[in-house]
Amino acid sequence: MAFAATAAVAATRPRRSPDSGAGPSPQSKSTSPSMALSLPSPQSAALATAAAAAAAGKVSGTIGRLPDECWLRIFAHLEATELASSASPLCCGALALATHPQLWVSLLLLDFCASLTQRAMLRAWLLLHNRFHPRQLYIHKRREHSLDLDLARAELQQRVEQAREQERKQRRLRALNLVQVRITHLLLCMAFLGSTMLLWLRLRHAFRCSFYVVLAPLMAFEVFLLGSSVVVYIVFLLRSSGGWTFYWNRLRGAVRWLILYTSPCEGAAVLLLACAIVPVTACTLQGDLPQVLATRCFDARCHTVRHVQLGTCTSEVVEHHMS
Repeated sequence: MAFAATAAVAATRPRRSPDSGAGPSPQSKSTSPSMALSLPSPQSAALATAAAAAAAGKVSGTIGRLPDECWLRIFAHLEATELASSASPLCCGALALATHPQLWVSLLLLDFCASLTQRAMLRAWLLLHNRFHPRQLYIHKRREHSLDLDLARAELQQRVEQAREQERKQRRLRALNLVQVRITHLLLCMAFLGSTMLLWLRLRHAFRCSFYVVLAPLMAFEVFLLGSSVVVYIVFLLRSSGGWTFYWNRLRGAVRWLILYTSPCEGAAVLLLACAIVPVTACTLQGDLPQVLATRCFDARCHTVRHVQLGTCTSEVVEHHMS
């Protein structure tokens, strides 16, 4: 192939006369430069054609030294791209051998068949389309295979994205369940233990503090419980959307159980009343609750008396004007 290309290029170059080193001939002086460059002489064109034919004859002679069966065996070890781009341009004989139907049938069987069932289906498909050359069928099959590969890659990418999104959802769900169950139980136990220790120290007169400080761990736990309950209620309200249904169906904890087995409003009322127990107890033990109630009752009584006095004054003014 390299020899043929070199011979063709050498044949197309302008030949120089032996006395070209002495200077230009008189005939070349009279000829215009444009005509000398654009119009090759008939002798140079004939020489180029003869050189190309000789180069092709040498390559075809090299091809002809071996029988066609040997060259078919050699070409059978090439890929389709190598067979089309490298072997075909050698010469006419190589082109004829490279387009041999048996070669392309073998390529079809090697590239697109992985089992006996696929081989049988491919042979039936070849018989159905026997009016086409196997090379054309290979090109068609290669395009189909490329499209299938593109679709498979797109589907695989989509599945990878779905798997990543599912993994992110699982991580968020594990975090929510960890907070709603394990951390809630741990904080409840720690709050009871802390309040018990502070109450024991106060009863032993080893630590002087109010009951607000004694019950402060339980109050902190109630604040945490209210915050986690708000999160659960947000998930409950957004459960109709596709992304939050996954979290609501797999969420755990007492707040979800309370919403499911009662109602959202009743569950919120129970949570608020339960969180008000500890502050009211601390206020009662500290002795502030009777004072607060007495202050409230006194304010309400004063307000009522003021309204009665205002009504009495208004009626007296009206009677005075009427009289």
